[in-house]
Amino acid sequence: MAALGLGCTPKKSPVTSSDSGSGSTDTGSDSGSGSTDTGSADTGGACPETSDNIEGPFYREDPPARDMLDIYADEGTPVQLEGRVLDADCSPIPGAVVDFWHADPLGSYDTKTEEMRYYGRVTADDAGVWRFQSLVPGLYLNGSKYRPAHIHVKIFVGGAVRLTTQLYFKDDPYIDGDPYVESDLIVDFTESDGALLGAFDFVLA
Repeated sequence: MAALGLGCTPKKSPVTSSDSGSGSTDTGSDSGSGSTDTGSADTGGACPETSDNIEGPFYREDPPARDMLDIYADEGTPVQLEGRVLDADCSPIPGAVVDFWHADPLGSYDTKTEEMRYYGRVTADDAGVWRFQSLVPGLYLNGSKYRPAHIHVKIFVGGAVRLTTQLYFKDDPYIDGDPYVESDLIVDFTESDGALLGAFDFVLA
């Protein structure tokens, strides 16, 4: 695919953002990989568990139930993601709750307002399918280096946290050398009418 339009000039903040804050309480395997097929689950064998990843310091509890976060008239590249929540036997997990959050196109997290900009929550349907639309997150400094664009994810089943992770954009130039990126969390997006389209299956332990 063409180089990603990550859009905005990397943000330099007076207070450096850091994703080395509170970590995930999940103990998912680092051997997992996300599928890009959102069809019926392959129940003929085991599915590799999705790697966990750091939570970072900007998670907010109880985000609004919404799958559309591109609602603020911000400039940026639209991104659409869909996929499934599966168990290790490749069976769907209906009703799994998926929280998404990420920086705005300029690289800032909304940690204070009631709007909870670029925070959302979706519930997987009977086939375990979820969908999500937003804008590509902006870049920000983590110490002396920029973090690659990423989308945070936290998944609950029966009210318990089962996975905390992040999704990354293939061809992002800041992936190389980032200490947190796991290869199975990199999504290969395609470009269509100016938007990035991607798919990813979360497999829970």
